[in-house]
Amino acid sequence: MLDAARRMLAGERLYTDLIDLNPPFVFWLSEAAVLAGRLGFDPADVFRVIVIAILLGMLALAWPLTRDAKAIRAAFVLFAFALPLGHFGEREHLIFGLMLGYVVMGADGADEADEADGVGVGVGVGWRIAVGVAAGVGMAIKPPVGLVAVVLTLYLCVRGRSLRPVLRVENLAALGTLAAAFVAILVFEPAYLQAVQAYGGLYAEFSRGTPRQLLFRDIYPLSVWLALVVAAVTVASVAASRRVIALALASAAFLGAAVAQGKGFGYHYFPAMGYAVVTLFVLAAADVLPARRRSGMIRRVLAVTALVLVLALPALVAVERFAGKAGDDVVERRALSEALDDLGPGSRVAIVSVRLADAYPILLERRWEHVLSMPHVWFTGLGDEGRGKDVEAALWRRVGENLREGAPEAIVIRAPAPAERTRGDVAADYLEYLCADETARAALAQYGKAAHASGYDIYRPRQSGAGACASS
Repeated sequence: MLDAARRMLAGERLYTDLIDLNPPFVFWLSEAAVLAGRLGFDPADVFRVIVIAILLGMLALAWPLTRDAKAIRAAFVLFAFALPLGHFGEREHLIFGLMLGYVVMGADGADEADEADGVGVGVGVGWRIAVGVAAGVGMAIKPPVGLVAVVLTLYLCVRGRSLRPVLRVENLAALGTLAAAFVAILVFEPAYLQAVQAYGGLYAEFSRGTPRQLLFRDIYPLSVWLALVVAAVTVASVAASRRVIALALASAAFLGAAVAQGKGFGYHYFPAMGYAVVTLFVLAAADVLPARRRSGMIRRVLAVTALVLVLALPALVAVERFAGKAGDDVVERRALSEALDDLGPGSRVAIVSVRLADAYPILLERRWEHVLSMPHVWFTGLGDEGRGKDVEAALWRRVGENLREGAPEAIVIRAPAPAERTRGDVAADYLEYLCADETARAALAQYGKAAHASGYDIYRPRQSGAGACASS
């Protein structure tokens, strides 16, 4: 995001010069961090501060709604600030915070219904508008999370046997925010809709998972299922049972939003896992009712056990990172960085890989300029036939044009040996794809293989000898 924002401020156009299929709002937020960087600050540090400020603001917005639910506050602080790990600053990390007030308001509305409109009481209209606007921003960043609003509103309607919750202030504010966001796209970034139309069909095939994989792939979705099971078995022993149900439903809806994207990337599940943790915290902390002492104690044991299972892995990773233990991605990135140690800040580099992590964060760490229009070649091998093949060919042609016009000082191509393959690698010869395009082949004629470092082939400009495509 920061690299794209820097290039946007330099005059390149999002969705035209820079190809991406996400709405522009986080790019605009990143531009603020880059502008601050011109005052002498590190843009990455500024962006981190912005993210933390947003999350703290969302906690403050939900504060009066959680006076009797300190477990919600504790769970939010833990998951938003202590355990985001590699997902810090992702859209889903922001969404987890932006939707907090709305989810809690929905839970409170379910727990202490106001006779007038079935909404939780205790805050004024202005506060509820702010909650709705924040939720609307979250939905604008990732439209599939609108499913959360649908599920919580439907729950309130069923509970109250009325359609009045549809017109809650929060819903109207969120809807208004979405409308404003759509108008902003039409006015400032109309090319976004064209990019979605041109590339959306092909992108839908990228890293597509089956429903079974997406629903049960690892601890991310499994944490939601675990929270749902514990909630279903023990909710009767909680006085604020409707709050627990609403929180569990929100977690399930976030899971549905992640599955709707069809990719199964870990960060897509971050809000779902986060609200599963919130649900389990509430179940673990809720008072044991005298009339249900035994079932209440069982609830606490089950909730705490579930929390241990859900948080053990992220906690272990956090401890290992704090202790300085490097993961495979860090080891790879370090080897590549050392192989290109002579390239200083501002050096032009092209990194060709289907894995986004191959380009970021190394580009930001070394402050290199990426010459490609897209951060990763996600379209590799997707266009098997028909229009998809034509779109993929056009994108590879764009890569060739970027190489010709950008004249990078180094071209890094992911080419792991069998023993070097890690998660995210695909069985693809990127050099073969490049050399199949006339423009890319002409650009690569000026480059020769200089080194191989931890799964990457590095090509540098050369004055004589066969070009890179001679060996493909």
